[in-house]
Amino acid sequence: MVIRGHAFMQNVRRGHYELGVEVEDQRLRLAAALDDLAEVI
Repeated sequence: MVIRGHAFMQNVRRGHYELGVEVEDQRLRLAAALDDLAEVI
């Protein structure tokens, strides 16, 4: 399970999903993606 979570986070950071794409600063993409996920859940 940990490996899947790590792979998911890497994919989010690399922009493979449409999560956090509205953020211009790449360092904040993961935080914005987690906010997007929190809204959905």
